Amino acid sequence: MKKSILTLTSVIVLLTIGCSNSYYLKPVIRSNDNMDVIYHEGKPVALSFGEETTVGLYCIKTTDNELLLHVLYTNESSEKRITVIPEDIKIYGVDKQLQKKQLKVYSAKEYLRKMQRKQNWATVALAVAGAMEAEEAAKSTSTTSAYVTGSGGYAYGSATTQTYDASKKAEVEARNRAEIAKTQQQYALINTAVEQGLIKSHTLFPEQRIEGNVMVKFKKSYSNRFIIKIPIGKEVHTIIFVPDR
Repeated sequence: MKKSILTLTSVIVLLTIGCSNSYYLKPVIRSNDNMDVIYHEGKPVALSFGEETTVGLYCIKTTDNELLLHVLYTNESSEKRITVIPEDIKIYGVDKQLQKKQLKVYSAKEYLRKMQRKQNWATVALAVAGAMEAEEAAKSTSTTSAYVTGSGGYAYGSATTQTYDASKKAEVEARNRAEIAKTQQQYALINTAVEQGLIKSHTLFPEQRIEGNVMVKFKKSYSNRFIIKIPIGKEVHTIIFVPDR
């Protein structure tokens, strides 16, 4: 086993793992593959060895219906430099009828934009729900009733009065603004951590390596197995994974 691969580490993964609809993928090793499998903190990691490069890879299907690829690129050459572009990874999902479909691989910039759009919609929904809550809090209804007596006997009557208290509305609005601000701060922390974990295009100098996450769109109907092709320099590492459930 090449020495450089032994430094495989974990980075922050904020996408949920451990629930019933999330799982690790298991590498499939064929007899003619120049590959090996090791376990790192319980995760099955595929190691693929080329002439000048080595790739380490483990995969997770997340609760957000995405695939997380954690990739370690290593330039084993003592002379050449190599540029890696994570979004050049090709991944094919295979269904039960052995039909293949190429899955979307996000660049770091694309994935962060996708996250931020989702967060923006969630913030808008929170603001709308808060406005409705504040409006309802300002309203109150009271009912008064009485018996009225007269020469002809007595009668029962009631009246409903609705009042509007702007101070209650302001109180709820202030609380909702604070909640939205807190949520946005949490989103900012999450985005920073996720961005730090995502691999961007990078030039590896001789005997240098880089690792991190690459996000992929998941298709349930094409999840019987996954064929992953990882280009690095002039070599392409092909690794097959299946669900480990």
